[in-house]
Amino acid sequence: MKAVYLAGAVRTPIGRFGGSLASWTAADLGSAVAKESLRRAHLRPDQIDDSIWGCARQAGGGPNVARQITFRAGVPERVPAFTVNQACGSGLRAIILAAEKITLGRASIVMAGGTESMSRVPYFAEGARWGTRLGHVGLVDGMYRDGFNDPLSGMVMGETAEELARRYEIARDEQDEFALRSQQRAAAAITAGRFNDEILPLDLETGASGVLSPWERTGVRGEATTAPGPHPNPLPRGERKDDSTLFTTDEHVRAHTTIEDLRKLVPVFSRDGTVTAGNSSGITDGAAAVLVMSEPALNECGSEPLARIVDYEIIGVPPEIMGIGPVPAVRAVLERQGLSLFDIDLI
Repeated sequence: MKAVYLAGAVRTPIGRFGGSLASWTAADLGSAVAKESLRRAHLRPDQIDDSIWGCARQAGGGPNVARQITFRAGVPERVPAFTVNQACGSGLRAIILAAEKITLGRASIVMAGGTESMSRVPYFAEGARWGTRLGHVGLVDGMYRDGFNDPLSGMVMGETAEELARRYEIARDEQDEFALRSQQRAAAAITAGRFNDEILPLDLETGASGVLSPWERTGVRGEATTAPGPHPNPLPRGERKDDSTLFTTDEHVRAHTTIEDLRKLVPVFSRDGTVTAGNSSGITDGAAAVLVMSEPALNECGSEPLARIVDYEIIGVPPEIMGIGPVPAVRAVLERQGLSLFDIDLI
C-alpha cells in the first residue's frame, strides 16, 4: 500500500441535541471545518482533487451535502464531491475511500470528513403529497425512520444494545460505571484543555466559523478580505448560560454526573433491560474534516503529517447486534498486520 497521510484535522465543538448548534445545517458545520482544515494544512482550495463526506441523517439537508460543503469551502467547481452513508461509520468510510483513491493513483489530495445535524432531522407527513382525503395527518419522526429503527431486524438501535448486553452478560452496573468513567474522562480532558487544538470555535451570532476562505473574503473564488454578512438564519444560543457568542467547548458532557444519578434512570427499551438514557450514546450535532494526502503531495505542500494510514477493515455483522461491528473489524486488521491489542498504545 502506498503511503497515505492525514493532515489538517479539525472538528467543531459537539452540540447537544437542540443545543447551541441546533440551527446549523450539516452543510454549515461541514463547510466551517473544511475551510479550517485547508488553512491548517497550508493548502489552497484549487489543490484538492476530490471531496468525500459522510452523513447518515440527510433528510431535509439538500442534495449531496458533500458538494455543498466543497463549494462553500471555495474548492473549484470542476472538483467532484460525493456523500457517503454507512450509518455510524460514514466519516470513517469517507477517509477510507479517499485513501483508496490515492493508493490507486487517481488523486493526490482528497478532502474527507463527516457532518451531522441531528437536531435538524425533520418529521415526515407521509401521504400528504397525494392527498389524504379525510382524517388527520400523522407525523413520522425522521430520526427513528432513518436512524434508530432498523428495517432488517425490526429493532430500534437501543434494542440491539440490549441484545448485546444479554449475549455477553454485560450487567447494568458495568454499563453505568463505564458511562460514569466516560463522563469523568471527558470532563477532565476539557478542563485540562486537551481538546483545544482540535476544535474550531464557532460564532453563534453570525454563523461564521471565524476562519474565512479566500473567496469568502473577496466574493471571488480562488482569490483573497471582507467578512461575510450576518448568517441568513441567525442561530439561537441553545442551552448556553453566558452572553458569549463564541462556541468553543463540547456541551453534551455532563461533568457532574454521579453513579447515583445513573442508577436512578429506568431502562428505555425493555422493562427488565439495562440500557438507559444515561449509559447510551448522546444525540449530538457536529462535524470534522481532514486532508488525505499522498507522500509526494505532503512533501511538496509542506503540510504537517498527523498520522499515516497503515491499514483498515470493514466487516458486516447481523443487524440485531450491529454494535459489535468494530470487534471483528479490529481483529481482522490486527491479524493482517501481525499485531495484537497489546501492541496498541491508544484506542
